[in-house]
Amino acid sequence: MSPSSLPSSTLPLRLDYAAIVLAGGRSSRLGGTPKATLATSGRPLVEVVLDAVRDARMRVVVGDGPVHPGVLVTQEEPRYAGPAAAVAAGLRALRDAAVTSPWTVVLACDLPGVRDGIPLLVAAAARAERQPDSPRGDRMPDAARAEVPPDAAGAAASEGEAPPERGAENGSLHLAAEVDACHSPDPAAVGSSGGHGEARAGLELDGWCLTEDGRLQWLFAIVRTSALWRAADALGDPSNRSMGSLMGSLNLGGIPAPAAVTADIDTWEDAHRWLRP
Repeated sequence: MSPSSLPSSTLPLRLDYAAIVLAGGRSSRLGGTPKATLATSGRPLVEVVLDAVRDARMRVVVGDGPVHPGVLVTQEEPRYAGPAAAVAAGLRALRDAAVTSPWTVVLACDLPGVRDGIPLLVAAAARAERQPDSPRGDRMPDAARAEVPPDAAGAAASEGEAPPERGAENGSLHLAAEVDACHSPDPAAVGSSGGHGEARAGLELDGWCLTEDGRLQWLFAIVRTSALWRAADALGDPSNRSMGSLMGSLNLGGIPAPAAVTADIDTWEDAHRWLRP
């Protein structure tokens, strides 16, 4: 059985990380319907996202609950102060809970393809930890080159289909942390140009985001916790600040992924396209 056909519960993704899931916001383009409560395959989106990071040392939801026991819930201050404020609130909640994981995954709550993107991020960080003394450092770890196989996700994206179900035959997007057989082109990497550009050469990467069409998805990322704290401290008051203002100063690599993985739900049109009954 190839790694890409393994069910997600068997994937060897071993990394010490915490997860922040943003579940606030006004959802104005959805008429006020909370994104976290939208259902796909009979489950609220926030549950789908939390399940994708169930291996995290701690998960924190920034926004409204309820969530399952063992998941922290906090709120940005003031409420609806924006995504940068929500990430800062999540960091504080993890600190208050004495969670010291070296990596932090940052996710929106409205990512129906999240389970197929998390292995890519975790694989990149895990490989970086195993190659700290490489001449390349972790500027471009092999695992960060792994794309979702084009015969699966690429076809879904080109046809505008919803993400495949768990264990779907001939279309599983699941990847193991040990995927070394994928030799797609080097992913686009960015510095501080609002989602495009080149990572600063010779410097250790602070983390990775998934990308679609070369644009960083700030809310589909894994970042060194120390770097995320530095960015938050440098930002100062995060109220009503964008994710770009928070993450743009970081040296981030991009991992290409199709729309079937990176899609989020901003409008009812998005919901009809990407959510399953």
